[in-house]
Amino acid sequence: PLAIIKDALADMPHDHVPTAADWRNFTDAWTDMLNERIRSLTQLRDQIVSCIGCGCLSLEECPLRNPMDELGRSGTGPRRLVDSQADASSRHRSKRGPRRI
Repeated sequence: PLAIIKDALADMPHDHVPTAADWRNFTDAWTDMLNERIRSLTQLRDQIVSCIGCGCLSLEECPLRNPMDELGRSGTGPRRLVDSQADASSRHRSKRGPRRI
């Protein structure tokens, strides 16, 4: 999202034009984030006709993938997808390090 680009540019001095090295640093973090989004969307696309971890089919379709509805203890919704995106987001934030002021 554009907010990530805004945050990256906000860390730079206002009178500094981004160099090729600056852009490489930005895109390293963006590449990881984009790869994770692609992975998540590919998983969703490939599983959309069956269970995506939402719990709605857990009694009929997911006994092997979600035995005893273990994911139901984590909350409603597509837990595998939501949890993997949250993990990826926290990894992205930790790679950026502290913001400069």
